[in-house]
Amino acid sequence: MAANARRDIKPGTEVDIVLKKDQRTGKLTRGIVKDILTRSGDHPHGIKVRLIGGQVGRVKNVLNDRGSGSAIRQCNDRDFEMIYAIINEAAQVYKGVIPADRWKEPYMSKEELKHEIAAGVVFWGFEENNRLVGVMGIQYVQDVTLIRHAYVRLKKQQRGIGNKLLLELCKKSDRPIMIGTWADATWAIRFYEKHGFKRVSEEEKSRLLEKYWSIPPRQVVTSVVLADQQWFDNGKY
Repeated sequence: MAANARRDIKPGTEVDIVLKKDQRTGKLTRGIVKDILTRSGDHPHGIKVRLIGGQVGRVKNVLNDRGSGSAIRQCNDRDFEMIYAIINEAAQVYKGVIPADRWKEPYMSKEELKHEIAAGVVFWGFEENNRLVGVMGIQYVQDVTLIRHAYVRLKKQQRGIGNKLLLELCKKSDRPIMIGTWADATWAIRFYEKHGFKRVSEEEKSRLLEKYWSIPPRQVVTSVVLADQQWFDNGKY
């Protein structure tokens, strides 16, 4: 696809852009298009776009969805912008579903993402043709393992990517595993229940969220916790 043709670029397209400050070096920034800023049908220097991360630049490469090569790998510092973009694109499904006072844009800021990583959340990514299309975090806290921040790009959902990430991360834990999600995100709850996780009681939920998570009181009220069979077998309920 042509980087200088507007018809080949739309919101949700993964692209490489050159930021204004990088024009002399040609350094590329990869991300997902949020807005198209060029009004004409084409531009000799590339279509100007704004990425989900807020960066503005001219498109140099449009990344196609060809081939079927895929892999799961641990993310690194170079993946930060794509992790941020995937989370905030996929989180749009929560808008109008979770309580209005819990929704904000961006859903997760870069500072919040940095804080989560610094707190021990390790992201793993599902990669297709060398491009991340889904992420899921794992965090070891005290005597349990938490599955955190599971997101798949909207156009890649319903293809089993979340299943593969969850199964891979579960293999990395020898402790009871717990997952927190929004009480109103019924599809997410069904997804985890399909993989053998069960909801804990309301009373136990509050205790667990306060012990293992660092979230505001309002989020405790609007969330649920699911645990694996090992948790229940250990009598920790």
